[in-house]
Amino acid sequence: MEFEPFLAYEASAGSGKTFNLVVRYLSLLFMGENPSSIVALTFTNKAANEMLERILLTLEELPTRSELSHIARLSGIDEATILQERPKILARFLRSDIQISTIDKFFGRILRKFALNAGLMPTFKTVQNHHESALLERFLNEVEVSRSSEALVHLSLLSDKRLSDLFTLLSTLYSKYKELNLEAYEGTEAPEESMVYAFELAGELSRLVLSKPLSERAQKTMQIESFEDLLGKTWLMKPSLEYWDFKKIYEPRMDELLREIQTAVASQMRRREVLYFKELLSILKLYIKSRHSMALQSNELSFDDITLNVHTLLREKLESEFLYFRLDSRLKHLLLDEFQDTSVIQFDILRPLIEEIRSGIG
Repeated sequence: MEFEPFLAYEASAGSGKTFNLVVRYLSLLFMGENPSSIVALTFTNKAANEMLERILLTLEELPTRSELSHIARLSGIDEATILQERPKILARFLRSDIQISTIDKFFGRILRKFALNAGLMPTFKTVQNHHESALLERFLNEVEVSRSSEALVHLSLLSDKRLSDLFTLLSTLYSKYKELNLEAYEGTEAPEESMVYAFELAGELSRLVLSKPLSERAQKTMQIESFEDLLGKTWLMKPSLEYWDFKKIYEPRMDELLREIQTAVASQMRRREVLYFKELLSILKLYIKSRHSMALQSNELSFDDITLNVHTLLREKLESEFLYFRLDSRLKHLLLDEFQDTSVIQFDILRPLIEEIRSGIG
């Protein structure tokens, strides 16, 4: 079997993906690669530790392991030679700077190497989360200084969320804000208010329909207490009211009103969308600013902070060629476990590394 330099392995759970990753890693070692030139990444500390333990155990027990024949086929080296070289490979592996870790820790190592380029101290601490109360206080201070308190209250009303729920939402969006267009609604005008008009039209339709003989179930569908109640009516999305519930009492005016209601509701929902996202994105910018300033002051970074800073370095501050020159061009192979769990931002960071490896012999 010829060694494929670029390979994606897709299979269901429990079908041997990790087995194949270990075989590929060890095959590279027996083919002469330095362990420090092979980056193997996964998503949890447990998975990274298990991968390291499995590679080490396989090397130690290789004469009796099923991986031996697979390594021989993949590397093109006969089993006798592999077993003869095994002690030397094991000793080299134990002495090397092993690059088996979580993707977060890998990004952390990159950021420490380029911390000053990112405006950070290389001695930063990695924390699971920032102190929530301190971050909330800094965020609210940022809101007050920027005179955005009214926008925050308006956002709370538009989304029907308490401040604590909004804070949780902002924290979630922070990890993905590089994927968002924060200026998407800049200059977008919200349509005129049409909620009252839509409700008035719905009232006219209701009176028209309820003036006719209807079943009790059909009558209930036309009892409209509020605009929010109107939004929950299944007939609102119908192309016509000439269907089961209203077929016997149908007249063209019913569909005329339905279309006017649908137009007014669509305009009102577009208004809500524009107003909501305008406020949300403006408040999110303040939250991002709060996170950045807190990280700088405390010299503590969460995993989200690290990932976003590395992305900024790669995409905005440094040329990828400079980055790889500083990494000593040691990284020749990338093995990524559970690739489907990679976020857009994580893949965007890894993409230049993958392209750099593909341009060489790795």
